[in-house]
Amino acid sequence: MNAAIDDLFTTMRERGIEPSGQLKMDGTLERFHIQGDRVGSTNGWANIHLDENPAGAFGCFKRYGDHKFSWKSKQQTKPMTAAELQQQREEWARRKDEQNAAAAKRHADAAARAQSIWDAAKPAGDDFPYLVRKGVKAHGLRVGRWEFINAETGEIRVLTNNALLVPLCDKTRKVHSLQGIFTGKILGKGEGARDKDYLKHGAKHGLFHAIGKPQLFDGRPVFIICEGYATGATIHEATNHIILVAFDTSNLMAVAEAIRESKPDAIILLAADNDQWTTTPINNPGVHFARAAVKAVNGLMAVPPFASAYGVQDDRGKWSGPTDFNDLAQRDGNDAVAAIIAATLNALLVPANEPEYIPDDIDLPWDDMGTPVGFDQSNMGADLPPTTELPPEKPQPPSTPEKPGDEDPLTNNGYFTILGYDHDRYFVYVHGKNQVMEYTAAKLSTASSLIELDSLQHWELEYPKKGGGINALAAADKIIQLAQRRGIYTPDRIRGRGVWLDKGRLVFHLGNRLSVDGEAIRLSSIQGSRFVYEAGGEMRAPAEVALTDEEGAWLVETAELYNWEQRGAGILMAGWAFLAPICGALDWRPHVWISGEAGTGKSSLQKQYLLSLIDKGWALNAQGDSTEAGIRQSLGLDARPVLVDEAETGAENKSRMQGVLTLIRQSSSEGGAQTFRGTVSGRAMAYQVRSMFCLVAVAPNLTRATDIDRLTRLEMVKGDTWKTNGLSDRLAKMDADETLSQRVFARAMKMLRVVRESAKVFARVAGQHFGRQRDGDQFGTLMAGAWCMQKSYVPSELEAMVMIRGCDWAALGAGVSIDGNDGRVALNAILSSHIKVDNRPYSVGQLLEIIFASPPTNHSGDLPSYEMATHALTLHGIRLSDGESPRRLLFSMNCRELVVLVEGTDFETDLIGRLARLPSAWKSKVKKKGEPGPVEKVRFAGAPTRYVSVALDVVLGTDEPEDDGKPF
Repeated sequence: MNAAIDDLFTTMRERGIEPSGQLKMDGTLERFHIQGDRVGSTNGWANIHLDENPAGAFGCFKRYGDHKFSWKSKQQTKPMTAAELQQQREEWARRKDEQNAAAAKRHADAAARAQSIWDAAKPAGDDFPYLVRKGVKAHGLRVGRWEFINAETGEIRVLTNNALLVPLCDKTRKVHSLQGIFTGKILGKGEGARDKDYLKHGAKHGLFHAIGKPQLFDGRPVFIICEGYATGATIHEATNHIILVAFDTSNLMAVAEAIRESKPDAIILLAADNDQWTTTPINNPGVHFARAAVKAVNGLMAVPPFASAYGVQDDRGKWSGPTDFNDLAQRDGNDAVAAIIAATLNALLVPANEPEYIPDDIDLPWDDMGTPVGFDQSNMGADLPPTTELPPEKPQPPSTPEKPGDEDPLTNNGYFTILGYDHDRYFVYVHGKNQVMEYTAAKLSTASSLIELDSLQHWELEYPKKGGGINALAAADKIIQLAQRRGIYTPDRIRGRGVWLDKGRLVFHLGNRLSVDGEAIRLSSIQGSRFVYEAGGEMRAPAEVALTDEEGAWLVETAELYNWEQRGAGILMAGWAFLAPICGALDWRPHVWISGEAGTGKSSLQKQYLLSLIDKGWALNAQGDSTEAGIRQSLGLDARPVLVDEAETGAENKSRMQGVLTLIRQSSSEGGAQTFRGTVSGRAMAYQVRSMFCLVAVAPNLTRATDIDRLTRLEMVKGDTWKTNGLSDRLAKMDADETLSQRVFARAMKMLRVVRESAKVFARVAGQHFGRQRDGDQFGTLMAGAWCMQKSYVPSELEAMVMIRGCDWAALGAGVSIDGNDGRVALNAILSSHIKVDNRPYSVGQLLEIIFASPPTNHSGDLPSYEMATHALTLHGIRLSDGESPRRLLFSMNCRELVVLVEGTDFETDLIGRLARLPSAWKSKVKKKGEPGPVEKVRFAGAPTRYVSVALDVVLGTDEPEDDGKPF
């Protein structure tokens, strides 16, 4: 038995799948964590039986998608007893510990060898044969020896003294291993000969080689990750962006996650290899693994487009052709590379909001009734579980063809609908699954893909192959032709589970069916819609009998019985609970953060009150160590409430929580947070998050005005009044009511139009009351939720004002004058940071005082001279304007040293944007030749750059600048 198990694990390791713990191997399907993957992930799966003929299958969703590897032991054995199996598992655990320790030692020894080789090497020149062949330069590379160690004798043999060395480093730039690139294929023999190698036993997971420094795009640092060095060097030389070379597809995810952890607000772009010529064991591994990394870190993806005509086929039928950005540069030049990267980044600037109604002249792949062309409703729902909520089958009129080719029986066969294409991807709506499937031409040309769309008998009848079987190539050719007639398909029209407004109709997506204005229909039966409602896990429907006004008022009173520091906090909490389940249909989504010292009942409130009102299967209930990527991936395309317990923002959690706060901040507005998924075209498709969040923490740390505006802090204090005010009895009653959450949901659904109109009234009145419309949106929407929980009509402005005046808004932070940005705080962070002058630290404020003096004077004693202060500030992207009156302070828009001054703070991201939002500040404009106005660029430490101009009075802290602040 041991031999069979050893054989299994050896086979799994050969595929890069090494379980980090024990496997059951009892003949059932099991998921497991793979060594090196993110903690908590279970990407691996196995179904192994250990009987007299041990066999099974295994795979990894992250590495190989849905591809599976079969395994069968080469020897027969007998089944193990329970005791033998337990003994075997203990032996596995011991051996695993030994293997981990041995691997750690091998990595450490390899790192020491790598450092020794690296230290002895000399800087590489651009004339190294490999670099010349690839047309790139040596960015931080060296040339030195490449050696082999005989594992048995310990003898070291030098293969060459002229190897191009690429270091594998961590974020601290420590060298852990090396890649060697040689002047020729000196390793291996025949077809297996190669000109590259990695240091034996060297680590690779999460390590990379960095080229360049981060550049800002729209105020955010950009990190581009690719596989090979030549690809990375090409992109850097074409764009000047920092490149992280991950070396192969298996390391893309690890490098991307490492960057996202340390830089939560960064733009991460995966520059994928277009391995379209590789179809096994997975299709196009370069794009496949890059797409998985993009999904994990909310990144972008760019892919070099190569037509199939570029491929060549050898005498054995194997295809090959260009794959990466270096191939693209050698074919079309660096400008082609720069254009694709720029297009991918520029997709971030496209507004997320799209009109709810589509003009009649826009051509969509739907008929006049909103059904996908070719959709036969009589075939829909065959795989749905039995339910009495779905209407009986009714005869449906045939669809009217929209375009030439829609009359084709392949398009109108009732089993699948061809939606369109985007570059080398083809999109098909599969009726049996109620999901959109994505295919390449290569994948469509296989029988296994075709039977995902329709039955084997259908394809054998329509596209028979001589001698029997399916003529898959002919069938794929027909599908591709029809897809091209359908036109470009954009996946951003897919909607997940939740409550939505669709052309004025209330749509509730329950996962396996829709409720449209109260009528239960199948997912694809909605008419007149531009959206695709994909199938998901089934959710509980609202109750038939909704919560009454009296019951709602009782629930609001219950929320107020908690020990709140602010009067009215309970009302806002109840309002959030009422609105959260229907968050997808709101124009503004307010969020709350419950705070208070330990023992005040924060977690209890979330679990006993909120989760009694919100169906536990509907809310995403997360722990405080959850990441932005984890929450986003769990939500998918759903519009669901999110509750996060223990959402602390201490130093060890700051980076992770900033990512969560970014998601929350962007989820507030009607458009929702954009999540960008890469496509093979090099353009990003935008999806949106529309959730309402409730966070619980001892001490929230909200420093950004944009966060303060969107997250209402509700403070709890210690006290035992719940023992006498009846709160505990009320909570027990709520817990015993199994239909409560469904009745609350039913009320919210029934009153959605009243809710939306009430929110407008409260927002308008609250905005006038507080003097700030953002407060009106935030607090007014929450008040509208509390109102609609207990009232069945839209309030008058007088009723709204009476309710608003009943709360202690000063304690809740409403009406406080926040200028909508934290530019002043960012400026103060710069002024208090230190710069070394003559090896002594001085604050920026001190140096500015020296150069502000009029006329300038040379200081003596402990202060630098005027010239020294001016030079030091200029090197850090700060200088006084020339010849203006009154004088203004200029900040370079492209100076890394300026950002370094606030590195590690919340202001490291979008520093220039924050400064530009100061009173009277402005950014220099790109000018045409001869155009009047201030100069476009000013010289700082190096080349001239654009700048932000700030009045000195603002820098000095006076209330108003002396000039009007206008650039011209």
